[in-house]
Amino acid sequence: MEIDDLKKSWDEAFPPAAMGNKIPEMILEHKQSPLAMLEKKTKIALWIFPFVAILFAGTFYDHPLVRHSPVMWLLFFILFTEFLFSVFNLFVIKKIRNTEGNVRENLVSRIQLLRIGFNRFLKVYISLYVIMVVLLEVSMYYQVDGLFEGWHRLPALIRGIVYVFVLALIYQAKRFSQQEHFGNYLEQLKTIMGQIV
Repeated sequence: MEIDDLKKSWDEAFPPAAMGNKIPEMILEHKQSPLAMLEKKTKIALWIFPFVAILFAGTFYDHPLVRHSPVMWLLFFILFTEFLFSVFNLFVIKKIRNTEGNVRENLVSRIQLLRIGFNRFLKVYISLYVIMVVLLEVSMYYQVDGLFEGWHRLPALIRGIVYVFVLALIYQAKRFSQQEHFGNYLEQLKTIMGQIV
């Protein structure tokens, strides 16, 4: 009987519903919450692009071959796409902090939006690199990109093997990076959502 009385006293002092109601506040305001860490990682990714843009601008200015290379312009576009993706994610994260209306519904729907966005971006990201491979081969065939003249002298089979290897490496590296820097925090948020009553 003493154990039952102790459990009853505990439940009266710390009701599960009360703890559940505090979870949204913990998510939105705690500096070490998954949401706060997700926002921090997104801002870091966001602020990398201006430095990349300056680097590309300097390279384009100093090297005419790079400036006239369709492949290098596509690479810049890929990095710009990643920047836009970070802007979108930061916008969604800021919206998550808007607690108007049904807090749980607001959190769940926007976290799901982030998850969908990450998955779609990975597909877009690798698709753009596949387009880069095609563009590289076409530009070398028509000799419109002097930057890769030496590469074109290699046998097509060797180039194909290298393309497959590099694309697989890029995909796995990006997938790992997204999971490490963003996916883990989204999973933590999803787990926390299950505790909101």
